[in-house]
Amino acid sequence: MPPKKKGGKKGKKGGKKGDKDDGGSAVGEKSGTGGKELNELSKEFFLIQVKDLEQRLSRYQKKCDELSISNAEYEEKYKQVVQDRKEIVDFLKKSLEQRQDDISDLHDRLLGLQQAKDTEKENYETQLTQHKRESQEVKDRLTSENMILGGKLSSLEEFKVQKENLMQKFADMETKLQKQEEDHNETIYNLERKAVVDKDRLKKEMVLRVNNVAAEFRKVSNKQMADTTKRNIRENVSINAQLAKMSEKTKELVQENDDLRQNDKKQKMQIEQLESIQEELAKKNHSNLKVLKMITARARQQEVVLEELEAREQDYSQLEEDSSDIRKNNEELIEQVENLEEKTSSLEDKLQQTETEKHEAIAAKERLEDILTAAAYTLKQATTETDTDDPSVAVKRETMIDRLLLVLNSAALLGKAPPPSDFFKQRPKFLWHHWQPSRTPLN
Repeated sequence: MPPKKKGGKKGKKGGKKGDKDDGGSAVGEKSGTGGKELNELSKEFFLIQVKDLEQRLSRYQKKCDELSISNAEYEEKYKQVVQDRKEIVDFLKKSLEQRQDDISDLHDRLLGLQQAKDTEKENYETQLTQHKRESQEVKDRLTSENMILGGKLSSLEEFKVQKENLMQKFADMETKLQKQEEDHNETIYNLERKAVVDKDRLKKEMVLRVNNVAAEFRKVSNKQMADTTKRNIRENVSINAQLAKMSEKTKELVQENDDLRQNDKKQKMQIEQLESIQEELAKKNHSNLKVLKMITARARQQEVVLEELEAREQDYSQLEEDSSDIRKNNEELIEQVENLEEKTSSLEDKLQQTETEKHEAIAAKERLEDILTAAAYTLKQATTETDTDDPSVAVKRETMIDRLLLVLNSAALLGKAPPPSDFFKQRPKFLWHHWQPSRTPLN
Protein backbone atom coordinates (compact mmCIF):
# COMPACT_ATOMS: atom_id res chain seq x y z
CA MET A 1 0.00 0.00 0.00
CA PRO A 2 1.28 3.54 -0.71
CA PRO A 3 1.24 4.74 2.90
CA LYS A 4 3.43 1.79 3.94
CA LYS A 5 5.90 2.54 1.20
CA LYS A 6 6.12 6.13 2.25
CA GLY A 7 6.46 5.09 5.84
CA GLY A 8 9.17 2.63 4.85
CA LYS A 9 11.13 5.28 3.09
CA LYS A 10 10.87 7.57 6.02
CA GLY A 11 11.82 4.67 8.28
CA LYS A 12 14.91 4.06 6.20
CA LYS A 13 15.75 7.71 6.42
CA GLY A 14 15.19 7.51 10.17
CA GLY A 15 17.41 4.44 10.28
CA LYS A 16 20.10 6.21 8.38
CA LYS A 17 19.86 9.09 10.79
CA GLY A 18 20.02 6.62 13.68
CA ASP A 19 23.16 5.06 12.20
CA LYS A 20 24.81 8.43 11.87
CA ASP A 21 24.07 9.46 15.52
CA ASP A 22 26.43 8.14 18.18
CA GLY A 23 23.77 8.00 21.00
CA GLY A 24 21.08 6.17 19.04
CA SER A 25 19.43 4.48 21.95
CA ALA A 26 19.08 7.64 24.03
CA VAL A 27 17.59 9.55 21.12
CA GLY A 28 15.24 6.63 20.46
CA GLU A 29 13.99 6.69 24.02
CA LYS A 30 13.46 10.45 23.99
CA SER A 31 11.72 10.32 20.67
CA GLY A 32 9.62 7.40 21.94
CA THR A 33 8.47 9.40 24.98
CA GLY A 34 7.76 12.57 22.95
CA GLY A 35 6.15 10.53 20.21
CA LYS A 36 3.81 8.89 22.71
CA GLU A 37 2.53 12.24 24.00
CA LEU A 38 2.33 13.61 20.48
CA ASN A 39 0.50 10.49 19.34
CA GLU A 40 -2.05 10.89 22.12
CA LEU A 41 -2.73 14.47 21.11
CA SER A 42 -2.53 13.69 17.42
CA LYS A 43 -5.04 10.87 17.77
CA GLU A 44 -7.44 13.19 19.55
CA PHE A 45 -6.81 15.87 16.96
CA PHE A 46 -7.25 13.46 14.08
CA LEU A 47 -10.41 11.99 15.62
CA ILE A 48 -11.87 15.47 15.96
CA GLN A 49 -10.72 16.27 12.43
CA VAL A 50 -12.28 13.04 11.18
CA LYS A 51 -15.53 13.72 13.01
CA ASP A 52 -15.61 17.20 11.56
CA LEU A 53 -14.88 15.83 8.14
CA GLU A 54 -17.54 13.15 8.62
CA GLN A 55 -20.02 15.83 9.63
CA ARG A 56 -19.00 17.86 6.63
CA LEU A 57 -19.28 14.73 4.53
CA SER A 58 -22.79 14.07 5.87
CA ARG A 59 -23.75 17.67 5.22
CA TYR A 60 -22.30 17.50 1.74
CA GLN A 61 -24.01 14.14 1.24
CA LYS A 62 -27.29 15.66 2.36
CA LYS A 63 -26.70 18.66 0.15
CA CYS A 64 -25.77 16.35 -2.71
CA ASP A 65 -28.97 14.34 -2.15
CA GLU A 66 -30.97 17.56 -2.04
CA LEU A 67 -29.22 18.74 -5.16
CA SER A 68 -29.89 15.36 -6.77
CA ILE A 69 -33.59 15.60 -5.88
CA SER A 70 -33.66 19.22 -7.01
CA ASN A 71 -31.77 18.24 -10.14
CA ALA A 72 -34.28 15.45 -10.77
CA GLU A 73 -37.13 17.89 -10.22
CA TYR A 74 -35.45 20.42 -12.47
CA GLU A 75 -34.88 17.73 -15.07
CA GLU A 76 -38.56 16.73 -14.85
CA LYS A 77 -39.56 20.39 -15.05
CA TYR A 78 -37.09 20.91 -17.85
CA LYS A 79 -38.43 17.90 -19.71
CA GLN A 80 -41.98 19.13 -19.12
CA VAL A 81 -41.01 22.65 -20.15
CA VAL A 82 -39.21 21.29 -23.22
CA GLN A 83 -42.23 19.12 -24.04
CA ASP A 84 -44.60 22.04 -23.44
CA ARG A 85 -42.33 24.32 -25.39
CA LYS A 86 -42.15 21.79 -28.19
CA GLU A 87 -45.93 21.41 -28.22
CA ILE A 88 -46.44 25.17 -27.97
CA VAL A 89 -43.84 25.80 -30.67
CA ASP A 90 -45.40 23.13 -32.89
CA PHE A 91 -48.86 24.54 -32.25
CA LEU A 92 -47.65 28.09 -32.82
CA LYS A 93 -45.77 26.99 -35.93
CA LYS A 94 -48.88 25.25 -37.23
CA SER A 95 -50.99 28.28 -36.33
CA LEU A 96 -48.40 30.56 -37.87
CA GLU A 97 -48.21 28.44 -41.02
CA GLN A 98 -52.01 28.31 -41.17
CA ARG A 99 -52.20 32.05 -40.59
CA GLN A 100 -49.51 32.60 -43.19
CA ASP A 101 -51.40 30.36 -45.62
CA ASP A 102 -54.59 32.26 -44.82
CA ILE A 103 -52.75 35.55 -45.24
CA SER A 104 -51.24 34.41 -48.53
CA ASP A 105 -54.64 33.16 -49.72
CA LEU A 106 -56.30 36.37 -48.61
CA HIS A 107 -53.47 38.37 -50.15
CA ASP A 108 -53.80 36.48 -53.44
CA ARG A 109 -57.56 36.83 -53.27
CA LEU A 110 -57.17 40.49 -52.43
CA LEU A 111 -54.78 40.99 -55.34
CA GLY A 112 -57.15 39.12 -57.68
CA LEU A 113 -60.13 41.09 -56.43
CA GLN A 114 -58.12 44.30 -56.61
CA GLN A 115 -57.12 43.56 -60.20
CA ALA A 116 -60.68 42.54 -61.06
CA LYS A 117 -61.94 45.65 -59.33
CA ASP A 118 -59.46 47.85 -61.19
CA THR A 119 -60.33 46.17 -64.50
CA GLU A 120 -64.05 46.43 -63.86
CA LYS A 121 -63.62 49.97 -62.62
CA GLU A 122 -61.71 50.94 -65.75
CA ASN A 123 -64.28 49.20 -67.96
CA TYR A 124 -67.17 50.78 -66.11
CA GLU A 125 -65.49 54.17 -66.13
CA THR A 126 -64.90 53.81 -69.88
CA GLN A 127 -68.49 52.69 -70.41
CA LEU A 128 -69.75 55.42 -68.12
CA THR A 129 -67.72 58.04 -69.96
CA GLN A 130 -68.97 56.70 -73.29
CA HIS A 131 -72.54 56.59 -72.01
CA LYS A 132 -72.21 60.10 -70.63
CA ARG A 133 -70.86 61.31 -73.95
CA GLU A 134 -73.57 59.49 -75.88
CA SER A 135 -76.20 60.70 -73.42
CA GLN A 136 -74.92 64.25 -73.76
CA GLU A 137 -74.97 63.97 -77.54
CA VAL A 138 -78.46 62.46 -77.53
CA LYS A 139 -79.53 65.07 -75.01
CA ASP A 140 -78.16 67.89 -77.16
CA ARG A 141 -79.71 66.40 -80.27
CA LEU A 142 -83.02 65.85 -78.54
CA THR A 143 -82.85 69.33 -77.05
CA SER A 144 -82.32 70.83 -80.51
CA GLU A 145 -85.05 68.63 -81.95
CA ASN A 146 -87.33 69.53 -79.08
CA MET A 147 -86.63 73.20 -79.72
CA ILE A 148 -87.40 72.69 -83.41
CA LEU A 149 -90.45 70.64 -82.58
CA GLY A 150 -91.46 73.23 -80.01
CA GLY A 151 -91.26 75.87 -82.71
CA LYS A 152 -93.21 73.66 -85.06
CA LEU A 153 -95.66 72.87 -82.31
CA SER A 154 -96.14 76.52 -81.56
CA SER A 155 -96.62 77.15 -85.30
CA LEU A 156 -98.96 74.15 -85.36
CA GLU A 157 -100.89 75.60 -82.48
CA GLU A 158 -101.07 78.90 -84.35
CA PHE A 159 -102.17 76.95 -87.39
CA LYS A 160 -104.77 75.21 -85.25
CA VAL A 161 -106.02 78.58 -84.10
CA GLN A 162 -106.07 79.81 -87.69
CA LYS A 163 -107.70 76.56 -88.75
CA GLU A 164 -110.34 76.95 -86.09
CA ASN A 165 -110.87 80.52 -87.15
CA LEU A 166 -111.04 79.49 -90.82
CA MET A 167 -113.30 76.57 -89.96
CA GLN A 168 -115.50 78.95 -88.01
CA LYS A 169 -115.50 81.35 -90.93
CA PHE A 170 -116.09 78.47 -93.30
CA ALA A 171 -118.99 77.26 -91.16
CA ASP A 172 -120.34 80.79 -91.00
CA MET A 173 -119.91 81.12 -94.75
CA GLU A 174 -121.54 77.74 -95.31
CA THR A 175 -124.39 78.78 -93.07
CA LYS A 176 -124.59 82.08 -94.84
CA LEU A 177 -124.30 80.40 -98.22
CA GLN A 178 -126.92 77.87 -97.28
CA LYS A 179 -129.11 80.67 -96.06
CA GLN A 180 -128.43 82.64 -99.22
CA GLU A 181 -129.07 79.52 -101.25
CA GLU A 182 -132.30 78.96 -99.39
CA ASP A 183 -133.17 82.61 -99.90
CA HIS A 184 -132.11 82.29 -103.54
CA ASN A 185 -134.15 79.14 -103.99
CA GLU A 186 -137.04 80.78 -102.23
CA THR A 187 -136.62 83.86 -104.37
CA ILE A 188 -136.40 81.71 -107.47
CA TYR A 189 -139.40 79.76 -106.32
CA ASN A 190 -141.21 82.97 -105.58
CA LEU A 191 -140.11 84.44 -108.88
CA GLU A 192 -141.06 81.27 -110.70
CA ARG A 193 -144.34 81.16 -108.87
CA LYS A 194 -144.80 84.81 -109.48
CA ALA A 195 -143.84 84.27 -113.08
CA VAL A 196 -146.24 81.38 -113.36
CA VAL A 197 -148.91 83.37 -111.55
CA ASP A 198 -148.13 86.40 -113.61
CA LYS A 199 -148.02 84.23 -116.66
CA ASP A 200 -151.34 82.69 -115.74
CA ARG A 201 -152.64 86.02 -114.80
CA LEU A 202 -151.24 87.55 -117.92
CA LYS A 203 -152.53 84.59 -119.87
CA LYS A 204 -155.90 85.02 -118.29
CA GLU A 205 -155.63 88.71 -118.77
CA MET A 206 -154.46 88.12 -122.30
CA VAL A 207 -157.28 85.70 -122.85
CA LEU A 208 -159.61 88.10 -121.23
CA ARG A 209 -158.17 90.94 -123.11
CA VAL A 210 -158.12 88.93 -126.27
CA ASN A 211 -161.68 88.11 -125.63
CA ASN A 212 -162.31 91.71 -124.78
CA VAL A 213 -160.30 92.76 -127.74
CA ALA A 214 -162.07 90.22 -129.83
CA ALA A 215 -165.30 91.46 -128.39
CA GLU A 216 -164.37 95.01 -128.77
CA PHE A 217 -162.31 94.35 -131.81
CA ARG A 218 -165.10 95.10 -133.77
CA LYS A 219 -165.73 98.14 -131.79
CA VAL A 220 -162.20 99.38 -131.46
CA SER A 221 -160.25 100.49 -134.25
CA ASN A 222 -156.79 99.46 -135.39
CA LYS A 223 -155.23 102.29 -133.42
CA GLN A 224 -156.43 101.00 -130.05
CA MET A 225 -155.23 97.49 -130.88
CA ALA A 226 -151.64 98.73 -131.48
CA ASP A 227 -151.42 100.47 -128.08
CA THR A 228 -152.27 97.28 -126.15
CA THR A 229 -149.69 95.28 -128.01
CA LYS A 230 -147.00 97.84 -127.33
CA ARG A 231 -147.84 97.85 -123.63
CA ASN A 232 -147.59 94.04 -123.46
CA ILE A 233 -144.24 94.09 -125.22
CA ARG A 234 -142.85 96.59 -122.75
CA GLU A 235 -143.96 94.48 -119.79
CA ASN A 236 -142.35 91.41 -121.34
CA VAL A 237 -139.10 93.30 -121.86
CA SER A 238 -139.03 94.45 -118.20
CA ILE A 239 -139.75 90.92 -116.97
CA ASN A 240 -136.97 89.52 -119.19
CA ALA A 241 -134.59 92.13 -117.80
CA GLN A 242 -135.46 91.14 -114.24
CA LEU A 243 -135.01 87.46 -115.09
CA ALA A 244 -131.58 88.21 -116.64
CA LYS A 245 -130.51 90.07 -113.49
CA MET A 246 -131.70 87.22 -111.32
CA SER A 247 -129.82 84.66 -113.45
CA GLU A 248 -126.65 86.76 -113.24
CA LYS A 249 -127.06 87.01 -109.48
CA THR A 250 -127.52 83.24 -109.34
CA LYS A 251 -124.37 82.72 -111.41
CA GLU A 252 -122.43 84.98 -109.07
CA LEU A 253 -123.69 83.06 -106.05
CA VAL A 254 -122.80 79.76 -107.73
CA GLN A 255 -119.31 81.06 -108.55
CA GLU A 256 -118.85 82.27 -104.98
CA ASN A 257 -120.03 78.89 -103.73
CA ASP A 258 -117.48 77.16 -105.98
CA ASP A 259 -114.71 79.42 -104.70
CA LEU A 260 -115.65 78.69 -101.10
CA ARG A 261 -115.63 74.97 -101.84
CA GLN A 262 -112.16 75.27 -103.40
CA ASN A 263 -110.90 77.15 -100.36
CA ASP A 264 -112.45 74.51 -98.13
CA LYS A 265 -110.67 71.75 -100.07
CA LYS A 266 -107.35 73.60 -99.82
CA GLN A 267 -107.80 74.14 -96.07
CA LYS A 268 -108.72 70.48 -95.62
CA MET A 269 -105.54 69.48 -97.49
CA GLN A 270 -103.45 71.80 -95.32
CA ILE A 271 -105.12 70.41 -92.22
CA GLU A 272 -104.31 66.86 -93.36
CA GLN A 273 -100.68 67.83 -94.01
CA LEU A 274 -100.41 69.51 -90.61
CA GLU A 275 -102.01 66.49 -88.95
CA SER A 276 -99.47 64.17 -90.66
CA ILE A 277 -96.66 66.50 -89.51
CA GLN A 278 -98.15 66.46 -86.04
CA GLU A 279 -98.25 62.64 -86.08
CA GLU A 280 -94.63 62.51 -87.23
CA LEU A 281 -93.63 64.93 -84.47
CA ALA A 282 -95.57 62.86 -81.94
CA LYS A 283 -93.78 59.71 -83.16
CA LYS A 284 -90.42 61.47 -82.89
CA ASN A 285 -91.28 62.70 -79.42
CA HIS A 286 -92.36 59.18 -78.44
CA SER A 287 -89.10 57.71 -79.78
CA ASN A 288 -87.14 60.45 -78.02
CA LEU A 289 -88.98 59.66 -74.81
CA LYS A 290 -88.11 55.98 -75.27
CA VAL A 291 -84.45 56.91 -75.82
CA LEU A 292 -84.53 59.11 -72.73
CA LYS A 293 -86.09 56.28 -70.71
CA MET A 294 -83.42 53.88 -71.98
CA ILE A 295 -80.67 56.35 -71.08
CA THR A 296 -82.24 56.86 -67.66
CA ALA A 297 -82.44 53.09 -67.12
CA ARG A 298 -78.80 52.67 -68.18
CA ALA A 299 -77.79 55.53 -65.89
CA ARG A 300 -79.61 53.80 -63.04
CA GLN A 301 -77.84 50.54 -63.91
CA GLN A 302 -74.54 52.40 -63.85
CA GLU A 303 -75.46 53.83 -60.45
CA VAL A 304 -76.24 50.31 -59.20
CA VAL A 305 -72.89 49.11 -60.60
CA LEU A 306 -71.14 52.00 -58.90
CA GLU A 307 -72.87 51.11 -55.62
CA GLU A 308 -71.74 47.49 -56.05
CA LEU A 309 -68.20 48.70 -56.70
CA GLU A 310 -68.33 50.87 -53.59
CA ALA A 311 -69.61 47.87 -51.59
CA ARG A 312 -66.77 45.75 -53.01
CA GLU A 313 -64.31 48.46 -52.09
CA GLN A 314 -65.66 48.42 -48.54
CA ASP A 315 -65.25 44.61 -48.56
CA TYR A 316 -61.66 45.06 -49.77
CA SER A 317 -60.97 47.54 -46.97
CA GLN A 318 -62.52 45.10 -44.47
CA LEU A 319 -60.31 42.32 -45.83
CA GLU A 320 -57.26 44.56 -45.50
CA GLU A 321 -58.22 45.31 -41.89
CA ASP A 322 -58.66 41.57 -41.22
CA SER A 323 -55.28 40.82 -42.78
CA SER A 324 -53.67 43.55 -40.65
CA ASP A 325 -55.31 42.03 -37.55
CA ILE A 326 -54.01 38.60 -38.53
CA ARG A 327 -50.53 40.08 -39.01
CA LYS A 328 -50.74 41.65 -35.55
CA ASN A 329 -51.86 38.31 -34.08
CA ASN A 330 -48.94 36.60 -35.81
CA GLU A 331 -46.54 39.18 -34.41
CA GLU A 332 -48.00 38.61 -30.94
CA LEU A 333 -47.62 34.84 -31.39
CA ILE A 334 -44.02 35.33 -32.53
CA GLU A 335 -43.37 37.49 -29.45
CA GLN A 336 -44.92 34.77 -27.26
CA VAL A 337 -42.67 32.18 -28.91
CA GLU A 338 -39.65 34.41 -28.30
CA ASN A 339 -40.67 34.88 -24.66
CA LEU A 340 -41.08 31.13 -24.28
CA GLU A 341 -37.69 30.59 -25.86
CA GLU A 342 -36.16 33.13 -23.46
CA LYS A 343 -37.83 31.40 -20.50
CA THR A 344 -36.64 28.04 -21.79
CA SER A 345 -33.11 29.34 -22.22
CA SER A 346 -33.21 30.78 -18.66
CA LEU A 347 -34.45 27.43 -17.36
CA GLU A 348 -31.69 25.71 -19.31
CA ASP A 349 -29.17 28.09 -17.77
CA LYS A 350 -30.56 27.38 -14.29
CA LEU A 351 -30.49 23.65 -15.00
CA GLN A 352 -26.92 23.87 -16.24
CA GLN A 353 -25.97 25.90 -13.16
CA THR A 354 -27.67 23.31 -10.95
CA GLU A 355 -25.83 20.51 -12.73
CA THR A 356 -22.57 22.43 -12.30
CA GLU A 357 -23.27 22.83 -8.58
CA LYS A 358 -24.20 19.16 -8.40
CA HIS A 359 -20.94 18.13 -10.11
CA GLU A 360 -18.97 20.46 -7.82
CA ALA A 361 -20.71 18.99 -4.76
CA ILE A 362 -20.04 15.45 -6.01
CA ALA A 363 -16.39 16.35 -6.66
CA ALA A 364 -16.13 17.91 -3.17
CA LYS A 365 -17.76 14.82 -1.70
CA GLU A 366 -15.33 12.59 -3.53
CA ARG A 367 -12.39 14.72 -2.35
CA LEU A 368 -13.70 14.59 1.23
CA GLU A 369 -14.15 10.83 0.93
CA ASP A 370 -10.57 10.57 -0.33
CA ILE A 371 -9.37 12.76 2.55
CA LEU A 372 -11.38 10.78 5.12
CA THR A 373 -10.21 7.50 3.62
CA ALA A 374 -6.60 8.65 3.80
CA ALA A 375 -7.10 9.97 7.36
CA ALA A 376 -8.82 6.76 8.48
CA TYR A 377 -6.11 4.62 6.94
CA THR A 378 -3.43 6.71 8.60
CA LEU A 379 -5.18 6.55 11.96
CA LYS A 380 -5.67 2.82 11.57
CA GLN A 381 -2.00 2.40 10.82
CA ALA A 382 -1.13 4.60 13.79
CA THR A 383 -3.36 2.75 16.24
CA THR A 384 -2.36 -0.70 15.13
CA GLU A 385 1.28 -0.02 15.98
CA THR A 386 1.45 -1.00 19.70
CA ASP A 387 5.20 -1.12 20.19
CA THR A 388 6.12 2.41 21.20
CA ASP A 389 9.75 1.57 22.12
CA ASP A 390 10.71 0.76 18.57
CA PRO A 391 12.34 3.83 16.93
CA SER A 392 11.09 2.78 13.53
CA VAL A 393 7.50 2.76 14.85
CA ALA A 394 8.00 6.27 16.23
CA VAL A 395 9.36 7.37 12.89
CA LYS A 396 6.39 5.77 11.12
CA ARG A 397 3.98 7.53 13.45
CA GLU A 398 5.70 10.85 12.80
CA THR A 399 5.46 10.13 9.12
CA MET A 400 1.76 9.29 9.46
CA ILE A 401 1.19 12.42 11.51
CA ASP A 402 2.97 14.45 8.82
CA ARG A 403 0.79 12.74 6.25
CA LEU A 404 -2.38 13.52 8.23
CA LEU A 405 -1.27 17.11 8.58
CA LEU A 406 -0.65 17.19 4.85
CA VAL A 407 -4.14 15.79 4.22
CA LEU A 408 -5.71 18.24 6.63
CA ASN A 409 -3.77 21.11 5.10
CA SER A 410 -4.96 20.05 1.67
CA ALA A 411 -8.57 19.97 2.99
CA ALA A 412 -8.04 23.41 4.53
CA LEU A 413 -6.60 24.67 1.26
CA LEU A 414 -9.65 23.30 -0.57
CA GLY A 415 -11.88 25.18 1.90
CA LYS A 416 -13.51 21.99 3.11
CA ALA A 417 -12.04 22.02 6.65
CA PRO A 418 -10.42 24.44 9.13
CA PRO A 419 -6.63 24.64 9.29
CA PRO A 420 -4.93 22.16 11.72
CA SER A 421 -3.57 25.00 13.87
CA ASP A 422 -7.14 25.74 15.05
CA PHE A 423 -7.34 22.32 16.68
CA PHE A 424 -4.18 22.88 18.71
CA LYS A 425 -5.62 26.04 20.24
CA GLN A 426 -7.94 23.81 22.34
CA ARG A 427 -6.92 22.43 25.73
CA PRO A 428 -5.46 18.89 25.95
CA LYS A 429 -7.94 17.93 28.67
CA PHE A 430 -10.78 18.61 26.32
CA LEU A 431 -9.11 16.51 23.70
CA TRP A 432 -8.50 13.72 26.19
CA HIS A 433 -12.04 13.99 27.45
CA HIS A 434 -13.48 13.36 23.97
CA TRP A 435 -10.97 10.71 23.02
CA GLN A 436 -11.53 7.15 24.13
CA PRO A 437 -8.32 5.08 23.63
CA SER A 438 -10.12 1.93 22.78
CA ARG A 439 -7.57 1.20 20.09
CA THR A 440 -10.31 -0.28 17.99
CA PRO A 441 -9.61 -0.29 14.32
CA LEU A 442 -11.48 2.29 12.25
CA ASN A 443 -13.69 1.02 9.60
